[in-house]
Amino acid sequence: MECVSCNSECCKIKLGATNYEVKNILSRFKGIYEDYFEEYHSVVSIVKRPDGRCVFLDKENRCKIYHYKPNGCNTYKYPDCKNLGVMGEKHG
Repeated sequence: MECVSCNSECCKIKLGATNYEVKNILSRFKGIYEDYFEEYHSVVSIVKRPDGRCVFLDKENRCKIYHYKPNGCNTYKYPDCKNLGVMGEKHG
């Protein structure tokens, strides 16, 4: 499934990332996203924008790290995603 442009409801919840996932993302993107993670009581999570959206979403609500995103993002499914008619459709 490819990342599609939608209302990105599933990208508005706070999700954690393992240290391995963070290191993988930072190494794939040469460390340019270092400030996109925060640690609180030994739990690493992805920073949110003031509007609640994930910092990895682009202007079209597509994930910039889609193929390397944390497992929590892969396993979380917004309940209405199928109803939005976007699951599995390629953007373009």
